[in-house]
Amino acid sequence: MTFGDRLSTCGVEDRRDLHYVLDVGTGTGIWSIEYVDREKVLGVDVSPVQPDYVPPNVRFEVMDVGQPWAFHYSFDFIFSRFMTGAIADWRQFIQQCYENLAPGGMLEVQDISFHLQCDDGTLPEDSALARWAAYMLEASKQLGCPLDSVESVKRIMIETGFVDVVQKPYCWPMSPWVKEEKLRKIGLWTYHNFSGSLSGISLALFTRGLSWSADELEAFLVDVRKDMRNTGYHAFWPV
Repeated sequence: MTFGDRLSTCGVEDRRDLHYVLDVGTGTGIWSIEYVDREKVLGVDVSPVQPDYVPPNVRFEVMDVGQPWAFHYSFDFIFSRFMTGAIADWRQFIQQCYENLAPGGMLEVQDISFHLQCDDGTLPEDSALARWAAYMLEASKQLGCPLDSVESVKRIMIETGFVDVVQKPYCWPMSPWVKEEKLRKIGLWTYHNFSGSLSGISLALFTRGLSWSADELEAFLVDVRKDMRNTGYHAFWPV
């Protein structure tokens, strides 16, 4: 929905000269499976949670992209979605993408920044939601995987040697507070995605990065969940 019901923002679905595609952090493999109209699509992830029955030109491998790459062919398109927090060294990652692209190949990075924003002053700085987002960002920096890494990706790509680098801003409302129908739906999905997995995405960062106990965290998250569903708070995540 965010990207107009398309798999990429750079129009790769419309090109027929891209034969080898790499899907970084493929997760369930849904992007690779939907992007089947290519000679070869490889999805990689550290977790082997992909289905066994897939189109014949799609395959999956267990791989940590933070380690050296050893592919035997170059890719025409490398796609990375929501790897913030999973990649510690984005400069190394982008360099490896650059080195493993065929001439004329493209890299697309879709990601979120944990600099929670509000343009109209409705989100109090001392609210549980604002504090939670700030704590998450602080803890991620303490652990060496900053949750605002995407903000430096364009600069790193240019410094690495990529040309025609374009950055397109989008936003995810934290809840369905927006009147416009599409953003309202995105806000509803965002609320359920965050609130439904709040403990899981917070636990490691708070306990390892900030030395909170699990009980302290759960008590704090009660108020965070309340704030997340408060449509009076016009907060949004930059994507």
